Amino acid sequence: MSFESKLLQMKGMLKNKPTKKQQPKRAERPLHEEKWRDIGLELVENKFGFVFQKKITYPFTTRHGSVMLSELDHVLEAWGKTDFDHPFKLNAQDPLVFFDTETTGLSGTGAYIF
Repeated sequence: MSFESKLLQMKGMLKNKPTKKQQPKRAERPLHEEKWRDIGLELVENKFGFVFQKKITYPFTTRHGSVMLSELDHVLEAWGKTDFDHPFKLNAQDPLVFFDTETTGLSGTGAYIF
């Protein structure tokens, strides 16, 4: 099914009003928790369910490709001097966080982001 067909199918679902408010189903604990912990992942639970998380903190001397993390200060400084406003424009004191996300596919049910 093409992406356009899927969008049209979802548009049709918007017209269907639920007859009563359904309570979200409580998520089951993930399988093999111990094995995930053994490789350094932490299980985090919130109102939406569970997720495994791994945090890595890199020193500024870390090189990614041809760029050192310590060079980000120059980029942020140049960005701060621009005359336009942008929602992601940072101040010097703002912390930086990078999220590396992966997906198991974007083809409907069963697609997970990790």
